[in-house]
Amino acid sequence: MAHFAAFPNLALFANSGFPFTRLADLSDTAFVLAEAPSADEVQAFLNLLGKIADATGLPATRYVVVSAEHVDTVADRNLIVLGLDSSQPLLRQWENYNSIRITSTGVATAPGLNFLQRLIQPFDPRAPSYSGAAVELAKASIGKPYAYMSSFWSPLDANRIVVAIGSNQEAALVELSKQMEDPDLAAKIQGDFFFFSDGKGEFYTSGRRKFVGELPLWWKVQWLAGSFGLAVFACVIFAMVILAVTVQRFGAHWARRRLVMPNRVA
Repeated sequence: MAHFAAFPNLALFANSGFPFTRLADLSDTAFVLAEAPSADEVQAFLNLLGKIADATGLPATRYVVVSAEHVDTVADRNLIVLGLDSSQPLLRQWENYNSIRITSTGVATAPGLNFLQRLIQPFDPRAPSYSGAAVELAKASIGKPYAYMSSFWSPLDANRIVVAIGSNQEAALVELSKQMEDPDLAAKIQGDFFFFSDGKGEFYTSGRRKFVGELPLWWKVQWLAGSFGLAVFACVIFAMVILAVTVQRFGAHWARRRLVMPNRVA
């Protein structure tokens, strides 16, 4: 069976725990918790672990739990960073990798794709059809308890994924971990950022993605043709122009030769 998907992709994580559940025992997964996690942070961790086990149907037995100080020792694993902004230093150290950055006074988004990047960006039919409303919800929730999920490629290994789950209040962190079991909320978890506050959640997608996995050759040809439709169209138009110019110049050259040939015979 072919496995092929675009990442970062919080929808896959919310619905099936992927890519962490690729191995049911979580042997390539590490959880990064605070040095001395609170009872609520541990509760959120256990809720998340239970959801992942429910997705695989098996108990997870080979995951690793480390603190931010020892994250380098698990650089070769996919990482789930969990905790409060105040107690989990990686949430602040890696916040520049988030597509949305939240402070006590404002909300900002990472720079979007320019025209050329959008042109060559592979198309993903399963991606959200719009960028989402997380920014608006986050701005409306400044000063309130909130929690969020963010996904990005690991700063420690470009082939590994990070899902960061953070909050400014313990109760909001636990609530998000519980509400992920709600199908209605889980359906809203998409893109590379999800914001949750006061029982409401909205996603955001930056549009940046990288496809991972393998496809049979014919499927890959179809995917390339469908993914780069605009670029393929531009290349076809360019090729037609080059061909037309070449034919026109060759025709003119051949016509001149035919005019010269009788004089040579004479």
